Amino acid sequence: MAIGKNGINGRFKGKIGNVVGYHLNGQQVIRSTPRKRTIQPSAKELLNRLKFSVSQRWLTPLTDFL
Repeated sequence: MAIGKNGINGRFKGKIGNVVGYHLNGQQVIRSTPRKRTIQPSAKELLNRLKFSVSQRWLTPLTDFL
């Protein structure tokens, strides 16, 4: 990640190729797009995803009330 006051070719916001530019706390931030995961998720990660999805499905109707 790089932070530039005026950017490489001036300030920009958004995605250009594999570079993303945005403002964070008043500074121009430039970073590359994330790479895709190459290894398979472990059994514990899959279990964690399942638990989270169940809790999200349970909480979804409550968001209108809250």
